[in-house]
Amino acid sequence: MDINKRVVIPGKMISTTATHVYFPSVIPKEKDKLEVFWVEQLLCKLPCFSEKKYSVLSNEDDSEGNHDVIINFYEDKVKKQEGVQVTELTRELKRSLTPRRDNYLKKIIEELYKKNISSAKKVIVGINFPKLELNSGKPRLPKPKKIAELIDNNLNNKPLEENDFIKITVSSMNSTSFCIPHINNIGINVSFDELPRTFEMYIQAVDCIISKKSKSKSSSLVIWSTSLEKDKHWVMNELVNYMKIKFENTHFLNVYLIESMDGEGWFQANLSINIIKADGKICTLKKIN
Repeated sequence: MDINKRVVIPGKMISTTATHVYFPSVIPKEKDKLEVFWVEQLLCKLPCFSEKKYSVLSNEDDSEGNHDVIINFYEDKVKKQEGVQVTELTRELKRSLTPRRDNYLKKIIEELYKKNISSAKKVIVGINFPKLELNSGKPRLPKPKKIAELIDNNLNNKPLEENDFIKITVSSMNSTSFCIPHINNIGINVSFDELPRTFEMYIQAVDCIISKKSKSKSSSLVIWSTSLEKDKHWVMNELVNYMKIKFENTHFLNVYLIESMDGEGWFQANLSINIIKADGKICTLKKIN
């Protein structure tokens, strides 16, 4: 099968007795700590750093293409520094959908306000699109007015029309305050996670990184992902080969793709590093286990 024509549609295992299982996140949320975290994960896997004393520090000024992270280490008793840029391999479709999702969420909130739809107790309303379709790369979404009506019907236990296109779930809140957009005791969470994924989307993400990092002052680049795990069984080999070709003529001397699943216990068990480009300044490696 031509990998460029292959599409993966995310699925979820469903069982009448299934419950959600949550694992504590091991990945920092703050940008500076997150960047240091991924570089540390890389270095602890590089054999040439196994016996070196080194420190990884966030660069206070990472603007204008400056280093995100600075590695301090000793080589032949000489102190050296290596500047590194760190970026996420984000699918371009997901990147473009973020502002669209935020705008859509805002309009739903406005409709709830206009219709004075409320809940007697604090609830979280989850809105998912299991069969979200694309029209010229854009999702075809129900009007926010229709979403507000469905939420109202759900809250008031009114009969819901059969609809495979949208799924709305309502759950009680355990905490006292909302950490998501909310109005009238109703917290709203809109998810586009069920979008189809194609190899072309990953290619676009790589091309975007190369374009945005073209003026980087760092000689090393660490690209990380926690979403690639879903597709690595069919996309990884072709993606790594594509990245090697595309980064060959860039100014970067070392490029690494590091990916895993988030979650305590899961992260280290699934951590994988691919060498896209290496000239030996940090390490000359043929394989990282």
